[in-house]
Amino acid sequence: MKFRQLAVSFVLAMCLMVPGSISAEDPKTIVSMADPDIKAAIAADFEGYKGSLKHAFDSSVETAINIAKLENGVPYWTVGSDGELNFSGYIFNILAAGKPSGIIFAENSGGQWQISSIKNNLSFATDLAKSRELVGSKAITRLIYDQQYGIYALGVKWENGEQTVLPLKDHPLIGLTQGEQVTITEFNKIVSRLQQEYGKSADNNG
Repeated sequence: MKFRQLAVSFVLAMCLMVPGSISAEDPKTIVSMADPDIKAAIAADFEGYKGSLKHAFDSSVETAINIAKLENGVPYWTVGSDGELNFSGYIFNILAAGKPSGIIFAENSGGQWQISSIKNNLSFATDLAKSRELVGSKAITRLIYDQQYGIYALGVKWENGEQTVLPLKDHPLIGLTQGEQVTITEFNKIVSRLQQEYGKSADNNG
């Protein structure tokens, strides 16, 4: 595989959950983890990134990156331009010497699964496990890792049909606190405000 340089971002992107239709893929076909063929394709693609990744970690991890392994891929969603929920791919946790060493974002491009970006979120697996333990096994959850809007949370649909959002990190600029759930109505207002601000910024830069 042709070696490709990767500029590894050290900004912890965050993610969010909003109600809406899934436009990218029928939700009934999305399983809890990526299937073995997808994982194998991403593992093969990952080989071409290891050389540049070694420089992103301290010396104790450099050698371990050469034999780093990927955990199972977790499905994630992003927010569309009109606020709908879009299935976007899978996130794979990287283990080097048995320790979390970043995460891989995998997307389907032209029918082929490949790496779209790599981040150094070292707490991803722990964040996800703790949040799902908090809401319990009977609630339906979806992880949204939306790097454009920079919010990290778990969307929850309870047995009674109520929907809430559980932030996985503090986001003081928009009023979200880790572990403190907000209603869908409150969260939709936050998303709407973010989209308006993002649109204004894009217009000014254009």
